[in-house]
Amino acid sequence: MIYFDNAATTPVHPEVAEVINHILLHEWGNPSSLHHIGFEAEKRMREAGRVLAGGLGVDPSCLIFTSCASESNNTALWGAVRGKTGVNVVMAQAEHSSVEKTGLALREAGVEVRVIPVDREGFVTPGQVAEAVDDKTALVTVMQVNNELGSWNDLAAIGPMVKAKNPKTLFHVDGTQAFGKLPVKLEEWKVDSYSASAHKIHGPKGVGLLYVRQGVNYPSLIAGGGQMGGRRAGTENVAYICAMAKAYDLVQAHVRDHKEEILAIYHRAMERIRALDGVRVNSPAQPLNPYIINFGLEGVRAEVLLHMMEGEEMYFSSGSACSKGQASPVIEAIGVPDAYKEGILRISFSMENSPDQVDPFFDALEKHVREIRKVTGWSKNA
Repeated sequence: MIYFDNAATTPVHPEVAEVINHILLHEWGNPSSLHHIGFEAEKRMREAGRVLAGGLGVDPSCLIFTSCASESNNTALWGAVRGKTGVNVVMAQAEHSSVEKTGLALREAGVEVRVIPVDREGFVTPGQVAEAVDDKTALVTVMQVNNELGSWNDLAAIGPMVKAKNPKTLFHVDGTQAFGKLPVKLEEWKVDSYSASAHKIHGPKGVGLLYVRQGVNYPSLIAGGGQMGGRRAGTENVAYICAMAKAYDLVQAHVRDHKEEILAIYHRAMERIRALDGVRVNSPAQPLNPYIINFGLEGVRAEVLLHMMEGEEMYFSSGSACSKGQASPVIEAIGVPDAYKEGILRISFSMENSPDQVDPFFDALEKHVREIRKVTGWSKNA
């Protein structure tokens, strides 16, 4: 099997699964309980919090554990405007759907939402973001890495420019596709809140985190007990929180020891992509983020190609359509020509991939593309 769909989700690492299994069987206490069993569960959860906070360079008390990054994003966006009137929110175009759709809900609730356009590679410029900020801006949200394109926004410039324009404006970053794999400098970037998810780094689905800077108060979306310092009600998922910390440690070790390997995968994949006929590369030209590549093919329906490749146990993401067959909002935002929209592919890599997987994958891809184009009648001379 060759699995190049890691931006969607990653396989759970065996060592991570062992952590989950051990805690579910042996340290299953409620961390809010006052007896020994509860204390041991709380101790394990706090240890995991220290690992993850250390990776972000923050105090563990600043972390809220959630069910996923989508919940974290919702908490930040709604939390920034709750109880306020006459405020606005600034967001980049081509954000993850959990941000985009929350923006639509904020509009329906009467909040002004200002959307900053992206360029051909999915970037927003710091100047554009800062220009949209005024004395009524409650929050700016810009993702670190675009989940479809791999574009890496210049947060080192955006955050300070936002704060210079309005020091009271909160700066939120969706870090889901970067966490554990790419540098994160929250203090330098003036980030007030940051979201991440475990299942993008070989952890389980169903757990994420939200960093919230000390002094910032996002009201809990969930009413109930006083867990997470009163910032998110509900008994904590200790097994998955500890699994997230284990996954983070494993990914960090791989990034440290195998940086050249992931670059080799990226560069060979780009060579094979650029050699294809009728191709348009949608991802940035520079490999600031070597984990995601998005490209479009003329005369090909990506969903058909996906199922043909699946028959050979080779997997990628078809990024061209939603449930109604319309192009992805991200693809629309970057101005992809109509000829490529049905043939949008995203391949994405993880520490479980190796350079020797690239050529077999693209050999099969080229074969099936030729088969599809025979049916569609496309040719490069047409």
